[in-house]
Amino acid sequence: MNKQSKINYAQNKQARAAKLAEEAGEQAIYGAEQSEQEQQQQQYTGLTPNYREDDNGGYQDRVGVSKEYTKLFELDPSEVILAQATRHPFGMFAIYSIGAVLVLVLSVFAGFASINSKSLLGPGVGGDAVAGIVLVCLVLILFTSLGAILAAQVYMRSRMILTNQKIVLIQYHSLFSREVSQLNISDVEDLNVSQPQIIDRILRSGTVTIETAGEQNNYTLTWIKDPYEFTKKSIQAHEGSIAEYGN
Repeated sequence: MNKQSKINYAQNKQARAAKLAEEAGEQAIYGAEQSEQEQQQQQYTGLTPNYREDDNGGYQDRVGVSKEYTKLFELDPSEVILAQATRHPFGMFAIYSIGAVLVLVLSVFAGFASINSKSLLGPGVGGDAVAGIVLVCLVLILFTSLGAILAAQVYMRSRMILTNQKIVLIQYHSLFSREVSQLNISDVEDLNVSQPQIIDRILRSGTVTIETAGEQNNYTLTWIKDPYEFTKKSIQAHEGSIAEYGN
C-alpha cells in the first residue's frame, strides 16, 4: 500500500467513524425524546388513558367502593374508580355526643321526677302525673337514641366518587331519600376546599365544592376526610382527560 492509499484509507476510516458517531447521536436524541414522551404518558397512565375492561369484562375499582354505591350509577367496562371522598368520623361522633347529652338530661329529669316529684313538680302533683311524665321521658329517650343512630348513618353514607370519566355525588337526606348527581370529568371548571374552622385543619377535614360548566349546579359535600387528597386526584384526572381527549 503506497502513501496515497494509506491517506485515503485513513480518511475513509475517519469518515465512517464520524458517520457512526452521528448515527449514535441521532439515536440518543431519539431515545431521549421517546423517554420524555413515555414519562409524559406515564404521568397520566393510571388516571385516564385507554383503560380496558378487566378479565371479567367489568369496571376496575382501585379503592374498594361498596356495591351499595356503585349500583347507584352506570359504570362502563373501561371505567376505573380512582378515589372516594367520605365523611369524617368526627361528625358521627358529634351526632352521637349530642344524642347522648339529650338522653342524659332526659334520664336525670325522669329519675329526679320519680324520686323527688314534690320539690320538682310541686306538692299538688299526683302519682299518675309523675308516672306520665316519666313515661314521656322514656319515649323521648328512645326516639332520641334512634334519631342519633339514623342521623349518623345518613351522615356517613353521603360521599363523592371519582372515576377516570366522571365525578359522582351521592347525597343522602334521609334513609329513604337520596340524590345522585354525575358530572363528566371534562366539565369540571374548578375545585375548592374550604376549612373555615380551626377544627377542620386539626382533623384534616373540609368542604369540597366542584364548580361545573354551564347551568348545572355546583357539587358540594361538607365534612370530607382528607379533602385535598381527593381534589388532587380529581385535578390529575381532569388534566389527564384533557391530555388524552382534548377539551
